[in-house]
Amino acid sequence: MVVHAHGMKHVDLRYLRDKWRATSIWTVDLAHMIRHFGLRVHFLTTTLGANPAYANEKFYKENIEDDGDRVRRLFSNAVEAGIDVSQRSISLRDLCAFTSSGEYLVILLVDKRKLQGSGGGNFLAHCCGGTDNVDGDYIGHYILLYGYDASSREFLVRDPAASSGGGKARIKDKLIEQARKSFGTDEDILLVSSSRDATKE
Repeated sequence: MVVHAHGMKHVDLRYLRDKWRATSIWTVDLAHMIRHFGLRVHFLTTTLGANPAYANEKFYKENIEDDGDRVRRLFSNAVEAGIDVSQRSISLRDLCAFTSSGEYLVILLVDKRKLQGSGGGNFLAHCCGGTDNVDGDYIGHYILLYGYDASSREFLVRDPAASSGGGKARIKDKLIEQARKSFGTDEDILLVSSSRDATKE
């Protein structure tokens, strides 16, 4: 979705699967994928590497041991690849500012269970793989923020995994805040600049 917004329409899921063989995708994987296409990316996270606190979480348990070395390597190579990595948490005000600036598309790792309720129910019904198991364990999912309506306090959101309707929704900022700060997310954010370097393709 972000790559398409920069005019690279030839990139689809099959193309990405051929390029990256990993069975589970971490935010650092996405950062490297985006950078591969010459896009400037800033990666904000509270944890550098695979967080050992998630070892017993159902969502991570199956892959965390196998993924650990790859994730550490990708973090180590991030600066050399041109990815700006910052270990920090940002406020809702900062998130609104980044999203409203027009300078970035914002990719968030969220706990999809937290997006149920006012403003999020319809989104979950059509996106994020539906609403099954929203009362269970953490379910990580990436969403794209492309605008913010300060008058209604809603983010304009797209779900790259949506099967219909473009995955568009308006979700209250307090729900986004809960979903992005849930245990399991490390508050991972990718800020993809609207400007682009020469592609590496």
